[in-house]
Amino acid sequence: MHFIIPPAFAPAISNDQPSFQLPPFLRNAQLTRISGAFGEICTQSVSGKDFAAFRHTFRHNMPLRINATTDKPIITLTYMLKGNVPSQLKGFGHTWLHEDCHYLYYVPEGSHPVELPSGEADVLQFNLHPGMLEELSSRHQPIREVYHNARHSSDAGLQQYSARITPTIRRTLDDICHCTLPADQQPTFLRARLNDLLLEYVAVWSGHHMDFRSRYHFTEADLEALHEALRLIAGDIARHYTRDEIARAVCIHPRKLSEGFRHAFGITLKDYLAQLRINKARQLLLETNASVRVIAGEVGYENVSAFIRAFHAQTGRSPASYRNG
Repeated sequence: MHFIIPPAFAPAISNDQPSFQLPPFLRNAQLTRISGAFGEICTQSVSGKDFAAFRHTFRHNMPLRINATTDKPIITLTYMLKGNVPSQLKGFGHTWLHEDCHYLYYVPEGSHPVELPSGEADVLQFNLHPGMLEELSSRHQPIREVYHNARHSSDAGLQQYSARITPTIRRTLDDICHCTLPADQQPTFLRARLNDLLLEYVAVWSGHHMDFRSRYHFTEADLEALHEALRLIAGDIARHYTRDEIARAVCIHPRKLSEGFRHAFGITLKDYLAQLRINKARQLLLETNASVRVIAGEVGYENVSAFIRAFHAQTGRSPASYRNG
């Protein structure tokens, strides 16, 4: 995966050391540094036969919209060590990487917009060959879905179950980042640790899945309806859906929709829609010359004052201040 910076920022690409101390990563990792008026983005990377490991470190002094691009479909385990980053996954819609959480993604070939707030972010990313997931895919739904999409080079991106980084996961990540084995021994070590991370992902997901279904009496069809609701809302953020309209569209009881959405995705229907709208507004403010009133209407706000309040609540800034940097 590569990061494309808008030409207006005059980015320079090099292998030079950054102005800050890089966090620890694997010995002999290749360094790529992108720098400019915005700040610096550094990627440390190591590749194996059926995986690639990356540590992305962001230090920038202004909000930055970039594109993460890949020339082939990938399955990735992602660990957000610092920062909160909204993005858009092709064929899926809006996603949000939260600090101290881990994620399983299927990322289609192509370009995926990423919104970087000013400040710092630190991400560990492990791209996995589908063969590493083949055995687990027969027993666990989130693994099976990304495995299937990767095998068929689907255009539909997937963000699977996410959860907090557990102490066990953090110890494994520390083992990886502080590995001092010679280069010829690293691939075997890394593959073993990546299998540990996959098994821990499955363990965390299975525990949540069983507790969620038994506590709230959700069937597999109910869980699929919740994901369909996610896609429905993201597909038309300007539309004023009621809870009952969404429930009818995805064939689930309205109360079950509200309760399930909150517990499955960690956010309410109302807050999820607000996030999507403000993320889109941020994009329009940076990429177009449209007025705040026009942008408010495009993202579903009929009242400009309500839009400005919502924007400030999520970003801590007014739309005008955000546009002016």
